[in-house]
Amino acid sequence: MKRLLACLLSIALLLPHLALAEDDAIPASFKFGADVSTVLSEENSGVVYRNCDGEPTDLFVLLKEAGWDTVRVRVWNDPFDEDGRGYGGGNCGVANPPMQGSRAFAHR
Repeated sequence: MKRLLACLLSIALLLPHLALAEDDAIPASFKFGADVSTVLSEENSGVVYRNCDGEPTDLFVLLKEAGWDTVRVRVWNDPFDEDGRGYGGGNCGVANPPMQGSRAFAHR
């Protein structure tokens, strides 16, 4: 399952680049971006992002190396129930974006 997820992530990162013919030019104004709202929840659940050599690598490093230059972080208004359990989908409360933003900014 982990290999499948790694393959899917690799394909997702490279697909925009592969879809273009060699002679197609990407306008300078074009942005490659990803929604990283769930990265903290994924990592807290044990997900490890790996580079092409299988070495653990920060997701933001992988995105930068793949040519991605924009990230989006969503914030859920009320991501937890009355017992403090997340509803899923990343559990992105107001505490998450500063951490994700700092990591993204460090690898810009």
